[in-house]
Amino acid sequence: MAVAHLLLQLSAGVNGASRNRMLIPAILSILQLIHLAAPGSGGQDFYDVSLVDGFNVPVRVAPSGGGGDCRPAACAGDVNAMCPADLRVVASSGSGGVVACKSACSAYGSARYCCTGQYGTPATCRPTNYSQVFKSACPSAYSYAYDDTSSTFTCSGASSYDVTFCPGTGS
Repeated sequence: MAVAHLLLQLSAGVNGASRNRMLIPAILSILQLIHLAAPGSGGQDFYDVSLVDGFNVPVRVAPSGGGGDCRPAACAGDVNAMCPADLRVVASSGSGGVVACKSACSAYGSARYCCTGQYGTPATCRPTNYSQVFKSACPSAYSYAYDDTSSTFTCSGASSYDVTFCPGTGS
C-alpha cells in the first residue's frame, strides 16, 4: 500500500506586483495535510483533508474514475477568516492579514487539544470549541484526531486524484 501525506505550504507575493516570493510562515505546525492511502483495505483508497495541525489555504481532493462512493474531500471554506485570535498567524509584512490558523494542539501543546495521554482514545478525545470552528467551516475535513466518521473518504479503483487549491466555496 502506498501512503502519501501532502503538506500544503503557503507562499505569497511581497510588495504588491513584485514577484518575489517568501514562505509565510516557515513552520510545519500550521501546514494542513492531505492523507492518501492507495490501495488500502479491500482494494479501496482512503483519503482525507486534515485540519488537525492547522489551516492555510482551501483545498479539494477528488478521485478520477473509480467506483463506489468516490466523493471529493474538501475544505473550501476560509478558516482564516473565522480563526480565533489566539490561533492566528499573521503576515510578517505588517499588513496584519491572517495567513494561517494554528490548531489548538499546535498553539498550546496540551494533551486535551492534542488527543494524547489520558485524552488519547476516541472516548476521551472529544471536539473542542477550537476544533468546532474548523468543522463549521469545513464539515468534511478532519477537525480533531478522532473525527473519522465524517472525514475519511474511500474510493475503489480511482485512476488518479486531482488536488485543487483555492477551489471556491461551491466545491
